[in-house]
Amino acid sequence: MQASLPEGRGPIFDAYVIVDWSANQKPKRGADSVWWVCATWRDGTLSIEEAVNPATRMLAREQLRGRLQRLVDEGASVLLGFDFAYGYPAGLASRLGLPVDEPWRAMWREVAGAIDDRQQDLGVNNRFEVAARMNRALGGGPGPFWGCPPGVEIDGLTPTKPPVPGAFRSSAWWIGAPVARSRPSSSPGRARWAARS
Repeated sequence: MQASLPEGRGPIFDAYVIVDWSANQKPKRGADSVWWVCATWRDGTLSIEEAVNPATRMLAREQLRGRLQRLVDEGASVLLGFDFAYGYPAGLASRLGLPVDEPWRAMWREVAGAIDDRQQDLGVNNRFEVAARMNRALGGGPGPFWGCPPGVEIDGLTPTKPPVPGAFRSSAWWIGAPVARSRPSSSPGRARWAARS
């Protein structure tokens, strides 16, 4: 697939890599699995590559690393987008007793050191236990982490979003609050659209 820019306008980035990540426990293709696509600008024309649907997060990581390395080797500027949060609520590192000089780095190290996702092809990882452990360290109640599969019971973790502890209020509320004048749904996107209508 190709597209062109209007006369005299250039792209902001040379390439765009968009990833629809998946929390699937087992290898899977199709709906509810990892998908990614790369689009590149060459001589004013955008070329969109065929979407890739790796069966596991590990395979997706390898493929993405390879594609990104090729783009970097070409000297391309790249916008990389994932459909998950890149950070954690302000104050989380401190509340977990982690170093706060660079709280984002402390959280990344904590999560990277705690989660073992190497055996995803076997349906094995410990991300739900890690989330539950962090919830318990933050006071024992559910949240701010949630999202284990229905039917899986883990102390401190729920399948659906629990009421957000005051220290970790939902950004969906404060982003839309001045305009929407009422508490929006749990989806920030729906909150913004509701605020415009």
